[in-house]
Amino acid sequence: MKVMIISVKSQILTYVVKLVYSSDNNIQKISLISLPNGQLSAIFGGVRILGAGRANNDNGDRKNIRFLINEITNTPNQDWREKVLYERK
Repeated sequence: MKVMIISVKSQILTYVVKLVYSSDNNIQKISLISLPNGQLSAIFGGVRILGAGRANNDNGDRKNIRFLINEITNTPNQDWREKVLYERK
């Protein structure tokens, strides 16, 4: 299963489109996920929702971060953040 993430920012939320593919490259599910901008520890507490980005800059610092989408949607009382737009039956 492959997952592709595309994100769009607004002033209040970041929206992520989650595409889940089967092993034969058919789209299995398309979801829209809303992420809050800021106040992450107040909302998610000790749940690790951020991961390391792809590459380091010349200093060895990370240039970006990754949201751990499954951790966000699996956090108690946060399942409302994912809206399924399409699911293969």
